[in-house]
Amino acid sequence: MLPSTWQAVMESGGSMPNGAQLDDLPAPEERSAFVVDKDLPGLVRDQMVQHPPGYYVIGAAVVTLAGGADIPWDRASALLRGLSAFLTAAAIPFIAGAVRWATGSRWAGVLGALFPLLIPWYAVSGSRISNDSLLILACSATIYALVRAWRDPRSAAWALPVAGAAYGIALGAKGYALILAPVVVVLAVGAAWRSTRNVWKTVIRILVPGAIAFAIGGWWWVRNLLILGTLQPSVLGGREHQDVAAEGYSFALFVDTFFTRLNATFWGRVGYVSNAHPSATVIAGGILLLVVIIGALFFARSRWMLALLLSYPFLIGLTIFQNAHGIYWDIGNPTRGTQGRYLYSGISALALSFAALVHGFLARRSGWLRSASVVATSALAVLIVIASLLWVIPAAWASHEESAPVATGDPVAFMGMSWFGYGAIALAAVACLVVATVTGARVASREDYDRDRLAARGVAGG
Repeated sequence: MLPSTWQAVMESGGSMPNGAQLDDLPAPEERSAFVVDKDLPGLVRDQMVQHPPGYYVIGAAVVTLAGGADIPWDRASALLRGLSAFLTAAAIPFIAGAVRWATGSRWAGVLGALFPLLIPWYAVSGSRISNDSLLILACSATIYALVRAWRDPRSAAWALPVAGAAYGIALGAKGYALILAPVVVVLAVGAAWRSTRNVWKTVIRILVPGAIAFAIGGWWWVRNLLILGTLQPSVLGGREHQDVAAEGYSFALFVDTFFTRLNATFWGRVGYVSNAHPSATVIAGGILLLVVIIGALFFARSRWMLALLLSYPFLIGLTIFQNAHGIYWDIGNPTRGTQGRYLYSGISALALSFAALVHGFLARRSGWLRSASVVATSALAVLIVIASLLWVIPAAWASHEESAPVATGDPVAFMGMSWFGYGAIALAAVACLVVATVTGARVASREDYDRDRLAARGVAGG
């Protein structure tokens, strides 16, 4: 970890792993440069060997264009957060497109685009400096291109190479992209065959996007196997696997803790007790999400497509379970390694579950009901965002105040940005949501069932 990272932690009121803190916090205009040339104690781990370099290369390019190592760390942080927010937001059109082509309805695509706003932590975590943002975008684009190629065989000639490029970017972002491989293979092979009906042409149409994906990001994993002897090396845990479980090991305790924490960290951060959403809220959210998924699998059209796409977040969950259990076995900590945000790269499948269920019930209903579903979803998203902010911001700031060595005062002054700036951003976001809601409502009221038009064009349904 860079010394400048810990310097930034201390200048924002935090402390080093060894407990070192600053007695006086600098004013925003006096904060240190993004890269500082100094030695700080406690820097003993290199975390960069765990992940491929895709997100970090893009982030480095953005910071370099803005002035490089000499700009203050808070401005560099803002730039990188903005990059992550942009990448996360850019996934929304692909989510909408995947839902639209999977269901055959533009109206359902609008519902799918609104779904991520129903998850409070999705937008917040999307603004973190993390490779998750690039992974979410790349996986969403991959799924969209593959679903499009399957539903519309005439587009396979361009959609499959686009899917290969997007999947290559995903492989260059984070290891969870490897788990998407079964979905990629099934949809790519099926789309290639449906578009050619010829064995050799199908093989070629598969090999081209495969080569693109390998050239962009797949090579990293082969490199790890050849050079390091393992697919994904990790020194972050700082542990060795034990043949005997840690003292106090209980599988029942782990299972209960795992699912509780996975659900809680899917809806909101629980890094600090005071920063968590109320337990009743996240439990209700988890139950509702399961009901939506199960209901969609039973009642929605195109259930096989939904089941295939849902296999991706399901396999991610199994991987998280295995990794977290290994940590618990070795060191006896049942909470470490469980993060619900890891499921976000499969957000397209979850959005499809929600949109397909609503679509299944209302597709043949009157236009005003379909329009009402868009308005209701948008309004619910706004209420969830506002309620979450009102709960989380005071709790999180109180937690920061308690841990800081000196009082950090007004959050706005501490961040170096006026209320006017925050207000302008909020108004712009509300304006975008209003435009999207009005447009989506008009689409829903005018479109009866898009698959009828697709069938007239010779596009695959089902």
